[in-house]
Amino acid sequence: MVADWIDEYNDLDHATDATLQDWIRGKVAELGLEDEMVNTAGHDDLRDETPLADMIIMDLPSYTNASGS
Repeated sequence: MVADWIDEYNDLDHATDATLQDWIRGKVAELGLEDEMVNTAGHDDLRDETPLADMIIMDLPSYTNASGS
């Protein structure tokens, strides 16, 4: 799903000032999840919970199509 969001962002004419990070946050918000927090207690450098959008954004370098950041 995230790769599709990135492809969609990359296909925009970019007349908007939205960054890829803003785009991802918007897409996560559109999901209308009851809880957008991820349990990250096992990560030494994160709090016990982290917003899903932030987790995706932290992982953007792993997507080969994430050039629009």
